[in-house]
Amino acid sequence: MYLSESAPQRIRGPLVALDQFMIVFGQLLAYSANAAVSASRGGPQVQVAYDPSGQFAPGAWIPGTPPARWTRLTVAAGNGDAWRAMLVIGTIPAIALWVGMRMMPESSRWYAARQRYEEAIGSLKRIRDPQRDDVAAEINQMVEVRRLESAQPTWSLGKAWSVRWSRRLIVIGCALGFFDQLTGINTAMYYLPKILMAAGFSSANAIMLNVVTGLASTVGAAIGIYLVGRFARRHVGIYQETGIVIALFSLALVFGVGIGPHLDASGAIASTVPAFLPWLVLGLVGAFVFVKQSGTVNWVLVSRSFRPGSAAPRRAWPSRPDGS
Repeated sequence: MYLSESAPQRIRGPLVALDQFMIVFGQLLAYSANAAVSASRGGPQVQVAYDPSGQFAPGAWIPGTPPARWTRLTVAAGNGDAWRAMLVIGTIPAIALWVGMRMMPESSRWYAARQRYEEAIGSLKRIRDPQRDDVAAEINQMVEVRRLESAQPTWSLGKAWSVRWSRRLIVIGCALGFFDQLTGINTAMYYLPKILMAAGFSSANAIMLNVVTGLASTVGAAIGIYLVGRFARRHVGIYQETGIVIALFSLALVFGVGIGPHLDASGAIASTVPAFLPWLVLGLVGAFVFVKQSGTVNWVLVSRSFRPGSAAPRRAWPSRPDGS
């Protein structure tokens, strides 16, 4: 919301895409930091207290995700405290964001909505290029929107829902956000080590390989900035959803047809699984996040659909020559 209210209209779309890029770049840095912490500890490990099979001596350290045949193993200790260091590292950018937001100006449209136009002008001047942006015209537009809104009753959600055009806007905006999340991008980003372990990788390797998909996501987001600025939003969305369907359907086939037959009764992967299948899973997940991030157009559409004043009648926002 802050971006949609503060960004100049000429770069609003690319800037929202840049925001998405910075999010996934931050995730890549987090994955890299987590992998470094895990590698410094030798990966998740447990110390054996007693092994009825006699394969491991008491006191031996073994990988923290043993096969199902080790389920009768008695564990004495583990090195699973690395997650504490990961959380501490994650607080550093959070503190930086807190400091940075305190240095940013308040939204000019927030000021204008409260008729504090002098402060709105000051806020705009801090984030506008006087050679390329017309602050006076933007303020006049805010004043005009405010005038039209004040001449009409305040719209509640029920009122907006009862009007056909605004109801359609609400449905489209909510559907875009709902189905964007329903594709499972958060599952792929946050639970990828679990997915890779289910495909046959060890827990240590799964944490390390998380960096690969983070890199694919970052590259995709960088390409998405170009696509959003170069092509029609609808076409980018069609490309994104087509790629997502292909990647997820292929991933389901690999797990169901390729890996499924090699699972034993406990759910562990047998040694008979083809060696290339775990790597194929990694590649498909990487392709999924790449397509998802390179076609990141849904939030651009939402930011342009629910821009300030969109709850007012449509005549409050004059059309540009390109019809937007």
